Amino acid sequence: MRIDIRKTFRPAPIAAIASAVLLRLAFPPFGNADAAFFALAPLLIALRAATPRAGFRLGMIFGIVFRILSLSWLCALKDNGGPLALVILGYSALSVYTALYGGLFGWLSARLWGYTRRDGLPYPAAFRAAAWLSEPILWAGCEYLVGSLLSGFPWNPVAASQTSNLPLLSLVSIGGAQLLSALVVAVNSGIASVVARIWTDTILPRFSTSIAPRRHSRLPRTIPLAFALMLLVAAWWHGIGRVRALERSSAAAPQWRIALVHPDAPCIFERDDAAVAESNEALLSLTSLASATSPDLVVWPETSLPGVVPYDRDAANLIREACLSSGAPLLAGGVEYLPRFKGDPDGLLFNSAFLFDEAPSIMARYRKRHLVPFGEFIPLESKIPLLKRLAPTGFSCEPGMEIALFKVDGRMSSTNGHSMAAAPLICFEDVFPQLSRDCARSGAELLVSIANDAWFDGTSEPEQHLRQAILRAAETGLPMIRSTNRGVTAFILPSGKVIRRIGSGNGSGTPGFCTAEIGIRRNPENTPYVRHGDTFFAQPAAGLAVALSLFVALRRRRRVEAPWRR
Repeated sequence: MRIDIRKTFRPAPIAAIASAVLLRLAFPPFGNADAAFFALAPLLIALRAATPRAGFRLGMIFGIVFRILSLSWLCALKDNGGPLALVILGYSALSVYTALYGGLFGWLSARLWGYTRRDGLPYPAAFRAAAWLSEPILWAGCEYLVGSLLSGFPWNPVAASQTSNLPLLSLVSIGGAQLLSALVVAVNSGIASVVARIWTDTILPRFSTSIAPRRHSRLPRTIPLAFALMLLVAAWWHGIGRVRALERSSAAAPQWRIALVHPDAPCIFERDDAAVAESNEALLSLTSLASATSPDLVVWPETSLPGVVPYDRDAANLIREACLSSGAPLLAGGVEYLPRFKGDPDGLLFNSAFLFDEAPSIMARYRKRHLVPFGEFIPLESKIPLLKRLAPTGFSCEPGMEIALFKVDGRMSSTNGHSMAAAPLICFEDVFPQLSRDCARSGAELLVSIANDAWFDGTSEPEQHLRQAILRAAETGLPMIRSTNRGVTAFILPSGKVIRRIGSGNGSGTPGFCTAEIGIRRNPENTPYVRHGDTFFAQPAAGLAVALSLFVALRRRRRVEAPWRR
């Protein structure tokens, strides 16, 4: 007697909620990376028994619960000038919007498994294998879509749970974060297949007299999981070799001594004149202490310069004292004012990064290209001027248009008098893989991320933000340095290994600095991901998800137009 999984499994929302909670445990502050390999199994089992409509509902429930749990740090905005109603509205809207892609995955997965239950299939095993193989690919495609469409929000992909697992993390250098996410989902899908088969073929017949037990070899039950584990071992083996090769090349490369300053200054809404003066004093004193290590470069966080650059006198004095104290170039973030014409009272404002020499004078600048919606600009404000009042900082920034490479000359003998090309990224730009990939393709040898996570002090956001930055270093095969204010300041090797860090964003309020010698290769070879980007895996996966959706929609439309064909 054939057992219909739909009658033996009840696709309850509890399965989707359980998967969301388990997957949340894989991310900070919990950081249980192993949980990601079985967290999605309850959801995937439920989808095997669900109708497409129920699958969409289960995917939405999973997505909403997971986003609400993992984005809970957004609630901190209410303590930093954000109106409570708007914070709740934005938090809820972002959670629901990103959950739509989980609903899309659930709908597609349930649709595929529904095909395998049809009578008269010529090769049912082949159809089941196709459904199982499609699940990780569809998940990766939906992850890519949520990170790309409508400005994108690629926060906390499944791959980010494995940033401490360096051999597996190396997989992102081939196909980006979505390739690693697909591998983790494949293991989950294999576990789900084993549990579902054991339930329907072994456990259920023992407790139901109306169902006769069927004999199945153990091999067919475990093929999906065995295949996934084989892929896992192969990725692990490849990753070990890559990590060792990167460590050798980094050790042989010119060593640059860099000082990262971590002022731990309060958020802009908590600053008055006294707080600004205290922050400036902390920057100077920490830079002076760091100068004892004779750094090649000193880095300050995002918007660490007071006023507007280059017209603010206090900012100019602060830069001069810092450069004289350290005797090294200074890379710092600040608000840049650019008049459109002489005497323009309402010029353009940019969130910028500057490189100052010892003179000091501006050697190079970079204007942030990917601005934060509702943080650095308000959508549609040019058409509806009233919306400008919603800007939390009181003004909106303009987006930059160009990649910048900061050329820095080495001072240490280990650099052999060479220069290196550093590409700055500001704030959550290190969340978007395309931006760091653009920098690597332009010739960057070092990624420099400057951020200000004081907005979310005391939450898990800074640690989660660090995980996104680690993905960018591993994808590009470039070292990354991060200087943050009330976040996590760290040195990240090309393998994704964090060798030194300070700060945690947990509200401890401990300023400081950290220095390290980091090997920066000259003209490093681009990784496969830098060369090919998402065209290798993520975009074809997204294309499959879109094509399958269109196919099902058109097929359903034809049935509606011709009901006699049913």
